[in-house]
This record gives sequence, structure tokens and C-alpha cells, in this order.
Amino acid sequence: MKKTVLILTLIIFSLYELHSQVVNIPDVNFKSYLLGEPSINTNADAEIQVTEAEAFTGYLACNNLGIADLTGIEAFINLTELYINDNNLSSIDLSGNTNLHTLFCSRNTLTQLDVSNNTALISLQCDDNQLTALDVSNNTSLMALICYLNNISTLDVSNNVALQNLSVRENQLTTLDVSNNTSLVSLVCSVNNLTTIDVSNNTALVLLECGETGLSTLDVSNNTNLSHLDCRGNNLTTLDLSNNIALDRLDCYFNGLTELDLSANSNLTILWCSNNDLTSLNVANGNNTSVTYFNTTLNPSLTCIQVDDATYSSANWTNIDATTSFNEDCSSMSVSDFDLNTISIYPNPANNSIYVKHNGEIINYSINTITGQLIKKGTLDATIHLKQLPNGVYLLSLYTTNGHKIIKKIIKD
Repeated sequence: MKKTVLILTLIIFSLYELHSQVVNIPDVNFKSYLLGEPSINTNADAEIQVTEAEAFTGYLACNNLGIADLTGIEAFINLTELYINDNNLSSIDLSGNTNLHTLFCSRNTLTQLDVSNNTALISLQCDDNQLTALDVSNNTSLMALICYLNNISTLDVSNNVALQNLSVRENQLTTLDVSNNTSLVSLVCSVNNLTTIDVSNNTALVLLECGETGLSTLDVSNNTNLSHLDCRGNNLTTLDLSNNIALDRLDCYFNGLTELDLSANSNLTILWCSNNDLTSLNVANGNNTSVTYFNTTLNPSLTCIQVDDATYSSANWTNIDATTSFNEDCSSMSVSDFDLNTISIYPNPANNSIYVKHNGEIINYSINTITGQLIKKGTLDATIHLKQLPNGVYLLSLYTTNGHKIIKKIIKD
């Protein structure tokens, strides 16, 4: 009988000890956060018991709290989400948190991050740290990886076949193999040391940002779902976008492109292709009125841009060089046919008259309002009288002997 009582006493004592065992949490900021969460500190005392930590199945959102030590996190074995951005962490041990599916640890001072045991991980965001390497080979369920602004030189995502969003910009990558990542929808790899990138297998790709990587070639012919392409600041001389009919935005400035044909890209709303070597640009895609931003400046050899409606483009697309004009047909137009440098219009703004100096190729003119309404037209002499026009902005169209047209914006004061 005494033996039985002793055994029962020991069991009760052991259970009490287990229940009363507390988690070691040396960081006062981390501990303060946990104690203040009633879903964690269920008994509202001054400690977090092991049983409380193990019973917790929710998420921890302890961003920007000055936390430098995450010791104690290992007791939360059923933790599913951890948001620990903007703290002072130099290391994190999450090897015991095997149920974790979301980890955000951006803007800390992490030099290494081991997620090899976190095989349930779906989303990992660890940007703006000091990581030099990142191993995600065990995280085969990973769908989103954001690790830009680190010092990562190698990244192998070949096992991450579920990956849909990958952002690795501003690292030190020299190679990036995404050939197995056929689910990839978004790829941001700008500001690296890549010289080539193969996205031929990534047919689901919608967003591709690969600017300032040193690319000399880029083939997106298989990426028919591509909506946003940013390839600025590379060494591209050609860019074929004829298959990318879903393209909505193109940023290709600071390259060496000589020709660009966007006549098949009827969904285009933003085009920024300044600082190239363009001699030919065709944006006559049947839907120019959908364009909200257009910039072709610093292309000194680009004299003619082919568009749907030259009057509309002249009125709405003003970020072009002074030597560039819009035309519905640039196919037969060349600098020798019509040298824009030989034309000067002055004064502009003007009061009563403007003067057009040219090489004798211009025979007729017309003046339209900014909305396209015809105001006057006639045979061009040296002087065009504006006295009867109300003050405002107008479009002056000049017609050459061989049927070409140049449109200039003028202002009547």
C-alpha cells in the first residue's frame, strides 16, 4: 500500500514539474512579446510554460521589437508562421520548428540561415540580411522565395519545383538555373553578375525583372504569358517580343538596341526604351490609346516612330527627342529623305506668327487642337499666321513632297 502511494505521489509530482517547467527566454523583448499574448500566456503569469508553448498552433508576429536573441522559439514545436522582420538577429535556430510553413525574417543581420529541417516551408522571405549562401534543397514545398539584398553567390532551386515567386535581386549570383521551376510565375533577379539566363521552360512566367545583370542576349519567345519585362541596363542589341502578346509593361532602357518591333503587343501600356541606339521603332499595334507612359529619349538616330495615329501620339507622348517624329508609315522614310535637323520653328511660344525654316521639302501644313480638331491648313510659305487663334497648345503638321508628315507642338500666347 505504501509502495502504491509512493508511486502515485511521484507521478503527480512529475506531472506537476512538467506542467510548471518554464521556457528559457533570455531576450527581454522577445519574452515581453510572448507574455503579452493571451493566446500563448494562457495562465497570465510571468513565465511561458513548456506546455503553453507546445500547445500553441498559431503565428508569432514580433516585427521591429529590438529582438536580438530568439532562444525559446524551439519550444514552440507547433508554430506555423513566424514574422520576425526588422530586428537585431544575427542567427536563428528553427531546426525544432518542423511545422513552420511561413518565415519572414527580413532586415536583420543574419549571416546564415539553416532551413534544412523546415520541410513544410511554403514561403520564405529573408531579404536585406548578410547571407552569403542559402540552401533550400530540402524545401521542396517552397512556393515563394524572396532573398534579395544579400551577398548570396550560389543558389540552387532545382529541387523547388513548386516555386512560383523568386526574388534574388542585388546579390552576387553568377549562375541561376530555373529550368526545373516550371511553376514559376514571378522571377526577379536584377543587379547580379549573370551573363545569361534561360527561361525557356518557364512558360507560366508573368513577371521577369533581370535588369543590370550583364545580359547580352535574352530569349523570351516561350514566355507567352509574360506581362511585365524589365531588362534595363544590360548589353542587349536585339529583343524579339513578337510572341509576347500579353506584354503590358516594357522597361528596356540603357541597352544597345537598334530595332524594336512592338506591333504585336496590343496590350502594351508602359514603354520605356530611352538610352539605346534605336534607328527603328514600331508601336503601331492598334491600341496606342491604352499607353499611359512612353519614353524614347536619348536615341539620337531614331527619326521616325511608327504609330497608329501620329496626331494622337504627338499630343500625348512627349518624352521623345527633338529629332524624332511620329508617322503612320516609317517604312520608306530615312534621314536622307527627310532630315529633321534642317527644320526650325520659331518663335515658340509665339504671339501672332511663327516661321518655318526648312530645306524646301515641305509644301503644306495643318494646325489641329490638342484633341485633333482641324483649325486651319494651307500651302506653306515662310510664315504661318496665328493671330486669329485663341491662346493655347496646338499641333502643327508639316507635309513633305514625298508624302511624309512631321508633327510639332506649338504654343500660342
